[in-house]
Amino acid sequence: QNRFRLDQDTLNGIIAEVDADGSGELEFEEFCTLAARFLIEEDMEAMQAELKEAFRLYDREGNGYITTTVLREILRELDDKL
Repeated sequence: QNRFRLDQDTLNGIIAEVDADGSGELEFEEFCTLAARFLIEEDMEAMQAELKEAFRLYDREGNGYITTTVLREILRELDDKL
């Protein structure tokens, strides 16, 4: 089976794009921008609610951002499901 795999360069490119300031942290708005590439949702309010819930799950410390390390984990999980 020929499955799409996110290679290291692709991962780095996605991270560099969404972490434009290079802080190593992804705020909620940046997370939404990234997620919008993968999601097709008619109901914007429902999507926003789902994204907030997902962000909360990954923002384990509750400090309002997720690290690029966690983002890599998320992207790898998404890749397995694509």
